[in-house]
Amino acid sequence: MIGRNGEGRTKAGSVRFIVILATISALGPFSLDMYLPAMPAMADALEANPSLLQMTITGYLIGVAVGPLFLGPLSDAWGRIRAQTLFLLLYAVMSVACALAPNAEALIGFRIAQAVAAGAAMTSSRAMLSDVFAGDALSRATSLMMTIFTLGPVLAPMLGAWILIFAGWRGIFGALVVLSLAACLLMRLLPETLPPERRRPYAARAVVQGYVGIMRQPAARRYLGSTFSFAFMFFGMLAASPFIFIDHFGMSPQGFGYLFASISAAALGGNILNARLVFRFGYERMLAGATVALGCVGAAMALIVATGAGGLWGVYAGMLLLMAIFHISIANTLAGVMRIAADRAGAASAALAFWRFLGGALGTVTVGAFNTSHPWPLALAICVAAVGAAAALTLWRAGAPDAR
Repeated sequence: MIGRNGEGRTKAGSVRFIVILATISALGPFSLDMYLPAMPAMADALEANPSLLQMTITGYLIGVAVGPLFLGPLSDAWGRIRAQTLFLLLYAVMSVACALAPNAEALIGFRIAQAVAAGAAMTSSRAMLSDVFAGDALSRATSLMMTIFTLGPVLAPMLGAWILIFAGWRGIFGALVVLSLAACLLMRLLPETLPPERRRPYAARAVVQGYVGIMRQPAARRYLGSTFSFAFMFFGMLAASPFIFIDHFGMSPQGFGYLFASISAAALGGNILNARLVFRFGYERMLAGATVALGCVGAAMALIVATGAGGLWGVYAGMLLLMAIFHISIANTLAGVMRIAADRAGAASAALAFWRFLGGALGTVTVGAFNTSHPWPLALAICVAAVGAAAALTLWRAGAPDAR
């Protein structure tokens, strides 16, 4: 087993460990980003309006938020490998159901079930990382993992656009079945990071008490509120982007696939920047900097949308920056929560996932409620998110631990 390392010096096998975890975790962005180019075509095929199709993203985010709350702690009880394998197999079954969905309503339901499994799997992966690293070292390891993980959202839209041509939108979900089964095979290459003596028996009452205990800590609310706000922005952007670029600006699905892949690549820059700077400034200052940057980009996007300056490329530039900012926030909110609840890594990771994806679900509903392909609802969502993130860091400042 790889030993826990709070100083950031990796032992033999740690890099391989991070690479495999990142590859498995990339199933999450593939689940969201691969079918984005197909959403307008899906709306036509299923005879559904765009706002209803956006609910497939909202439903997915609800499932990802709720699932880890009760399935996530199974990894604290059973061990990481056994639980992760179960979650991936459940994901494969639900992906088959999505591929066979007869209408939009059924697809939304299957997406929620698929997301429950995906959320539990991603939570278990983050818990495995926190078994090995702590503090600023965890933030850096998370950024390194996310650097590799970024290949998922970069490749997924392009791959989805081409699968759409040759196999239709249902073929996209068939591809997710194959990817989830491949992830199961990769799990066999990983060591068990939670030995039996550190496991906690699974009990629903104890699980609820664990979440309540985490939420009672002001420092935890600081990071959970922050991740909620950043996710409100990010997933609102994710849901709106295909309709903004394909319907509003007139791009082809394949053109959008390449464009969104380049936007997703900006996550690489955010992760590299965080990995380089976090030991110098600490995760608290990095998170504060990301919050300030979010406010600045929100103001700029509002100006672009209001005046029309920059057109498609102005919106594109804003999304590039937002992608990088969001990924900086992921690493540092995780480091903050895990520092507070290191002895309950599975529960803490699940709580973080719950608030992140709950914020994301609310963001997609908010943007989709306006039922327009114009980018102004997205600009509004970004500004609201910036205010929320700043409020979280300010209201619970007294609870923040020493980030160094």
